[in-house]
Amino acid sequence: MSFRSHWQGLAASLLLMATAQAAHADVLAIRDAYVREMPPVARNTAAFLVLANPGQAAVTVVGASTPAAARAELHDHLRDGEVMRMRRVESVEVPAGGEVRFAPGGLHVMLMDLAAPLRAGQVVAIDLVLADGQHVTVQAPVRPMATMGMPPAAGGGHGDMRH
Repeated sequence: MSFRSHWQGLAASLLLMATAQAAHADVLAIRDAYVREMPPVARNTAAFLVLANPGQAAVTVVGASTPAAARAELHDHLRDGEVMRMRRVESVEVPAGGEVRFAPGGLHVMLMDLAAPLRAGQVVAIDLVLADGQHVTVQAPVRPMATMGMPPAAGGGHGDMRH
């Protein structure tokens, strides 16, 4: 292989990668992402965000991962009698032209077995896995509970929730 053909092949590969990344970015628009700061002894926390689908077909999120935690799962809350319980959900569908809000008391990305305590101001990369195999990464800043309109004693750490 000549030097010139090597560089042409490399340039074509880089162009293909850039095109693929641009296509992934158009699948979902993500806004208002953040991770809830917890006390340093907490092993879990949650991430919240809004997923908007500008496309003509529904997009289904089937998983999540992050280097900040051993596991990341899609969760929702449900009422079981007088108790709110969290449960893992297998997928979340974002309708064509619609949006889905991940918010306290509802859908969220549960980050379990944190690698280290997360402090306000840090940014956590969360990789969302789509049903078609694509990945969309969001950068979510860590916010203290006090700035979220939720007092620290309000159970924001899911300590009163049963999985």
